[in-house]
Amino acid sequence: MGSAASSSFDFSSLKISDDRKVLLENEQILLLEEVLTEVCTHRAVLDSIFLAQDGKSVVAFSSGDQIVGNGSLDLLKYSINSNPNISFTPKAMDHSAGLGHIDIVEYLHQNRTEGCTVEAMNLAAKNGHLNVVEWLHYNRTEGCNKDALTFACRFGHFKVAEWLHEHRTEGAASFTVKVTSMQGYTDIVEWIHKNRDHPNFEGMKFRRSSCIASENGHLDTAAYLCQIEKRDDERGPTNEIEVDATPVAGGRSHGFFDSPSTSHELS
Repeated sequence: MGSAASSSFDFSSLKISDDRKVLLENEQILLLEEVLTEVCTHRAVLDSIFLAQDGKSVVAFSSGDQIVGNGSLDLLKYSINSNPNISFTPKAMDHSAGLGHIDIVEYLHQNRTEGCTVEAMNLAAKNGHLNVVEWLHYNRTEGCNKDALTFACRFGHFKVAEWLHEHRTEGAASFTVKVTSMQGYTDIVEWIHKNRDHPNFEGMKFRRSSCIASENGHLDTAAYLCQIEKRDDERGPTNEIEVDATPVAGGRSHGFFDSPSTSHELS
C-alpha cells in the first residue's frame, strides 16, 4: 500500500469497535473491517483498508463496482486516487443509476471508459429516478429495453412511465397491465388502456387482469378492468390469449412479480 492521497476520505463517522485496534510497526492502526457494511451497499472485496492514528488514510480496493453502492462520490474519488489500477465494469454505472446516484453516474461518464448497459436506464426507471433516466437519455447511447417502461408501470412510477412513453420507443412487455394491476395502480392501468393503440403498448394483454387485481385485494382496479373486459367482449373476439402463461413466466424471471423494489434492490 502506498501513502494516502492528498484529499483523504473522512472516516470519522464510521463506528469502529475497540477490538479492531492493532499495532503495526509500533504505530496504532484501526483495521476497518466494519467499513464493509458502513460504506458499501454490496459487500466490497478489499485488499486492505486502514486508518492511521494520525488521521492519514490508506485504502486499496480490488474492485470498484461495489464502491458505488454507498453513493459517496468522495469515497469513489479517494479509492481511485489511492489505487489507480482499480478495476471497473459497466455494472458500476448501472448500479449507480439504479440507486439514483446521479453525481456518481456523471463522474463515471466523465472519468471512466467502461460505460454502462441498458440496465442503467432500466434500473433507474424501476426505482423511479426520473432525473437519472433523463440524463442517460440525453448523455448516453445505450438506451433501454422494454423492461424500463414495464418496471416504471409495475412499481407505480407514473411520471417515469409517461416520460418513457413520450421520449422512448422500446415500449412495454405484453404482461405490463397484469403486473401493474397486481399492485393496484388503477391510474396507470387506465393510462395504458387510453394509449393501447400506441406502438409502445402493442399487443398489450388486458384479459384476466381483473382477476389478478381482485386476488391481490385491489377491488377498484378490478372493477375498472372488468368494465374493459366487458366492453371487449361486447365488441367480439380479440386476439388476446385466454391464459397468458408464457408472459407471466417470463415476468417472474425478471422480477416483475416480486415485491415492490427498494432503493437497494437491483436486478
